[in-house]
Amino acid sequence: MLIPQELKPISKAIYESIVIYRNMIAEYGLNHKATKAYSGALNHVIRQYDGFIGARLITKEAVKQIKVENPFGLGWTFREKVNAYYEHCNPIKEIKEGLLKCNSLEEAEEYLFKNIIVCWMTEEENNRLNKAGYRSKRPNGFIECYNSLNIEILNETEFKKLKQCNLI
Repeated sequence: MLIPQELKPISKAIYESIVIYRNMIAEYGLNHKATKAYSGALNHVIRQYDGFIGARLITKEAVKQIKVENPFGLGWTFREKVNAYYEHCNPIKEIKEGLLKCNSLEEAEEYLFKNIIVCWMTEEENNRLNKAGYRSKRPNGFIECYNSLNIEILNETEFKKLKQCNLI
């Protein structure tokens, strides 16, 4: 898989942080105060990754309320301008657990690129996800969770086709 060059430095920083975290777990355990603090900091580091690529999906409902021509590639700081929720399709907790299984920088780069996906959605859709218990876990993946709640998603190509045909 070809990883965009601009993602390499943040991928490397995240992988190096994962190695430190893995060593802390081995030495102190998951419940140690220092390990828990580092885990929280690591969540923030992982969240920085999506800022480099921005949202890659949008729900059909969010399309009806957005205030920008093209919401793709825009990050969390644009949420008010877009007028939608910035939802991590795969929860950060699950991303971190997956990264712990990566044994090389290349493996971590590929994992990050494939799994850090953000979707613009409405507040109501976000609330439905949370009420269904999908706030921090997505059994069988985000697509199945979204489908179970009738949340329809579009990628950028689908969005542009619908826009060209004046269907949105």
